[in-house]
Amino acid sequence: MEITWYGNARFRLRASGLTWWFDTAVHDIVEVADRATVVLSARSLAQLPAGSPAATVPVLDGPGEYELRGIPVFGVRIGPPGQERLTRQTAYVVACDGLRICFLGPTTTMPRPADLGDLSPADIVLLPVGTGFGLSVADAQSVARTLEARIIIAYTAVGSASGEDVIRRLCRELESDADAIARNVSMTGQTIPAVPRVLRLVSHEWSTDVVRAGTN
Repeated sequence: MEITWYGNARFRLRASGLTWWFDTAVHDIVEVADRATVVLSARSLAQLPAGSPAATVPVLDGPGEYELRGIPVFGVRIGPPGQERLTRQTAYVVACDGLRICFLGPTTTMPRPADLGDLSPADIVLLPVGTGFGLSVADAQSVARTLEARIIIAYTAVGSASGEDVIRRLCRELESDADAIARNVSMTGQTIPAVPRVLRLVSHEWSTDVVRAGTN
């Protein structure tokens, strides 16, 4: 599988012959979508107007157990009880290419133990961090430990100083190189490290033409 980051909460996963997009919205992803595209949205899309082009691509935007072309996907609602429907978060686990990858969208609330138990285990976790965007160092470490993650891809809002600080502190805690930033991550069940580590990714600029051409 190959993971590429397009800033904020947008990730592209290429695995098992499909292109998976993780995000909190899908409005412009449809411009690069095809029959081999699946979108997993952390937020409910019920607020989209009727006839929205987002309805033309396969979109998962809520909890449940799914199977797409033989690939299992698990959506788990996270966040405190009583939260309004349109602001609820859904975290996902996709099991493909011999690995389980977990996506948490931006949330400043520590997921409940029961929710993390439903998501566990996850070999790779995409984890939001930073003030007003994601988790603290302690909470991020707790999530990664509970999920038994071996790769932690910590991400934050573009330009967030607090997020950058959390990522660097996570790198120190897990003895990872805070200055090593990769264009993307390519991983298999055979190449994933045995010892947990933090990986940092370049934030690619979103451009429909470039993404459609496959050069970014």
